[in-house]
Amino acid sequence: MFVCSQTICYCGRNSTDSSIMYAPKTDPIISTTDDEGQPIVFTKAKWNEKKVDHPELLDTTFMANVEKAMQAPEEVWPDYADYIAGKSDKQCYYRKYSSYTYVKVVVWVNDSPRRVVTAYGIDCVKEAKYTGLDRLR
Repeated sequence: MFVCSQTICYCGRNSTDSSIMYAPKTDPIISTTDDEGQPIVFTKAKWNEKKVDHPELLDTTFMANVEKAMQAPEEVWPDYADYIAGKSDKQCYYRKYSSYTYVKVVVWVNDSPRRVVTAYGIDCVKEAKYTGLDRLR
C-alpha cells in the first residue's frame, strides 16, 4: 500500500504486514499553517532524528494527529525550560490523541516558518502542573 498526500507519504512495511509505517517523501514532511495563521514545518531531518526515541512517529495515525496538532492545537503552553530560562522561543502544542493520550508537538516559534523541535505521545499536559506557567491559548 502506498498513499501520498500533499504533505505526507505513507507506505506499508511489506505485503504480509498489515501495520502501516510513516515514511517521509520530501523535506519538509509536513508543511502547514498553525492556528495563528503562521507557516509551520516538520522537516525530514528532524523526523529522522526524533523517530529513534519516539517510535510512535512511525505510525500513520499518530502522524496524522501530529499534523492536526500543528494546525489546530487544543491547548498551547510555553515550553517550561524556556520559561524558567526567561525565554519564549518554544511553545508546546497539545491535541487529544486517544482517551488517555495527547500528541505533544514542541514548536520553535521565533522563525518563519515555525519549526517542529519534537513530537511524541504523552498522558497529560505536563506544563499544566507547573506553578506560575499559564496556558497561552
